[in-house]
Amino acid sequence: MILKQNTLTFGILAAAFVCSALYQLFRSMLMEVPKHDAFTVTTGIAYAVFVVISALVLTDRRWAWWVVLFFVFALLALGTLWYHPVVTVTRIEAGTFATLGWVEDSIYVGLLFVAGFLCVLRLLDARLVSGKG
Repeated sequence: MILKQNTLTFGILAAAFVCSALYQLFRSMLMEVPKHDAFTVTTGIAYAVFVVISALVLTDRRWAWWVVLFFVFALLALGTLWYHPVVTVTRIEAGTFATLGWVEDSIYVGLLFVAGFLCVLRLLDARLVSGKG
C-alpha cells in the first residue's frame, strides 16, 4: 500500500482539528471559563474552514503546500503567543485546567508540527519512502 504524502498531511491536520474541536465541545459542556469555553457557530465555522484550508494539499500543487505550511505556522504562533499565555493561564488560575487539557494540547500541537514537517519535506521535493528489509 502506498500512502501519498498529501493524503497523510491532510489526515494529520484533520485529526488535529477533530481532536481540538471535540475538546472544545467538551469544555463548552463544562462552561467553567465561559469567556473561553463556548462552542459557538463561529467556532464550528472556523474548524470547517481549517479543514478546507488543509484540504488544499490534496491538490498536490506547490502553492497549496505553501499556503498550508504558512497556515500551520500561523496556528503554531497563535497557540504559542495567545492560547497558552491567555486561555491556558486563565483556566489554570480558575483551577479548571486538568490533565485532559495538557493531553489534548500536546496532541494538537504535535500533529501541527508533524504536518508542518511534511509540508517542508514536500516543498523540498523529499519523499517519505519505506525500504524493504
